Amino acid sequence: MTRRLRVKEEIYPHEFLWRSLLRLLKEARAEKETSYHFLIPSLLMGYLAFEGYVDFCGIVLLPELWKKEKECFKGKGVEGKLEALVKELHDFSWKKDRRPYQTIKSLKTFRDSVVHAKPVARRYVVEEQEGG
Repeated sequence: MTRRLRVKEEIYPHEFLWRSLLRLLKEARAEKETSYHFLIPSLLMGYLAFEGYVDFCGIVLLPELWKKEKECFKGKGVEGKLEALVKELHDFSWKKDRRPYQTIKSLKTFRDSVVHAKPVARRYVVEEQEGG
């Protein structure tokens, strides 16, 4: 006889991203020389995991605000979301001028430079050496 079971689960996308980051870092370090083919996506995955975690915190701490997330934070990005969360944490002192925030900020800069990268074209003259 087949039984039906009701299942309730919660999936945390930021956790999947974090695990992906750890796997990519492991692969990057496993190479004889650090592999940028794994290191670059691991850095990107780290920022995506952070962004996802910020949204998770928003859903938990400020569910009404996060129901209108796109409307409330349009043009404000993660920075605006963090400010909203920090206001909710009355005993929290946010030190934006040091780690870990500055590390996250540099990851965002890296993410932006990779995502919005422009092609680089160069021309230069070289002297051919003997043997190529």
